[in-house]
Parts: sequence; structure tokens; C-alpha cells
Amino acid sequence: MASGRTLREQIITKKRAEDLDARRAASRDWLNPISMSKLQRAVLDKKKDVVLDDGSLYNITYGIKHTSKITGETHESIKLQRADGSFVPFAYVSLKRIKEFDFAKGE
Repeated sequence: MASGRTLREQIITKKRAEDLDARRAASRDWLNPISMSKLQRAVLDKKKDVVLDDGSLYNITYGIKHTSKITGETHESIKLQRADGSFVPFAYVSLKRIKEFDFAKGE
């Protein structure tokens, strides 16, 4: 039998569900080609913050390392945090992805 606390944590409001859906939709393309281009320039210049296409200021944290549970390979990433503390979808971005980004291809 599940505890009352566990059951309560599984029940969400309609508003919360709509917020989660909106975040998922926004997260799919929040780093559009213009934002990726701005991020690429900021990272190549080792800047500590960047204003992306949505007009928000993001702080950049370097030196984040992730080790794949499948391949065992270690990948270096950056972490983006909004200066105002708001949610950032997919806040960790691979340095390889940033450096290999080609604006003309949009990827």
C-alpha cells in the first residue's frame, strides 16, 4: 500500500500539467540557431554570461563533466542558469555541440 505522501506527490493540478507541457514544448527549440550562435561566440570568448535570443541574461558555468553510463566516456559541458533564477530547459550543453555548431546549417 502506498503511503499518503507518495500518493499526494503523484497528483498534480491541471495548471501544473499545462506548465509542464509548455516547458517541454519550449525546451525542444529553446536553443534555436540564433541563440546557439550567441552562445557559441560567448563560449569561444570564455565569457561568464550571455544574452540569448529570448532576451534573458544567462550565467555560464564551465568545467562541467558528465560520464556516460553506457560508453563510460567523459564529456565536457557548460551549465546555463538564468540570472533571474527562472527555469532553464536542458541547462547542460555539450561543449562539442557548441563548438561544432554551424549557423548556416542550423545544427
